[in-house]
Amino acid sequence: MISKEKQIFLESFDRRNLNRNNTKNIMDRMFQVKKNQIRKSREEEYENKVREWSKQKSFDMNLINQKLSPTSKSPSRSFISLQEQREREFWIELDEILESLEKD
Repeated sequence: MISKEKQIFLESFDRRNLNRNNTKNIMDRMFQVKKNQIRKSREEEYENKVREWSKQKSFDMNLINQKLSPTSKSPSRSFISLQEQREREFWIELDEILESLEKD
């Protein structure tokens, strides 16, 4: 199976004037070079990341004396339903109205 790049390259020339085998060999070598360059760059990037990670501390010592678990659930609810929020706003507004009426 011919890759899309090879197919485009081969179709762009008149086949009568070119030796197809030579062109195919050139394209295969170019493709292999490209693959090797990509592999080398990925390996270098991986090695750099590993070196960087190995320099980092693996555990934060400040967490040792912590009484709560870092993964424990927070006692306060971070999200409330829209219905509850509307009820709270209603009661807060009602309290404000009553306070203003009492002052007058």
